[in-house]
Amino acid sequence: MKTCKEMYMEIQSLIEADDLEGAINALKELLQSYPGYARAHYDLGALYYESGVKEKALEHYRKSVNLDGDNAVYLKTLGDYYYSESGNIDEAKKLYHQVVEANPQNIDTLMILGNLAIVDNDFDAARDFYQRVLDIEPWNHDALTIFEKLERRAMRGDHDQSPESAYAHSRELFEAGKIEAAIWELENLLAAHPDQAQAHNDLGVLYYHSGS
Repeated sequence: MKTCKEMYMEIQSLIEADDLEGAINALKELLQSYPGYARAHYDLGALYYESGVKEKALEHYRKSVNLDGDNAVYLKTLGDYYYSESGNIDEAKKLYHQVVEANPQNIDTLMILGNLAIVDNDFDAARDFYQRVLDIEPWNHDALTIFEKLERRAMRGDHDQSPESAYAHSRELFEAGKIEAAIWELENLLAAHPDQAQAHNDLGVLYYHSGS
């Protein structure tokens, strides 16, 4: 009987040859003999996902995490699935937090957590996540841009800003030619108050003018 390593190495050649069906069948055969091999479950999940068999992909992503819950790659992949495919944001956030616990320098996941914190209107937490990114990559332009906007927001003390005040401020920014800042203000307003029709209209106009 071939060892787990030998079987896995043979499967890599099938994957490299883009023989998805052959690789899937070979991984299933490997897992019959070695059901506790987390990497094989992860690879099988990835191949199922690539083949469009999303339910099977989720099943094996979950198994890879259950078998190796400290692996940041497995955790993030499952989190991404919940986020993009299932819309299960709460479960995705739990996994993303586990990712940064296992790998505190995972820039992509810190950025995602920062974005999710903004959506939740938890601007202090968002600022902390972007600060962590900048501690690792001081040159990260995206993180720096958002962090500076959060800093300005904190300095204005507008955590409990009313929809009317936020909208008025966006108009002031627009009239001053600060299009990007006006967009940011409207995005924050609509995250907290999605029923503001005029803000939706203005944001659409600003997106058009900015080419977003």
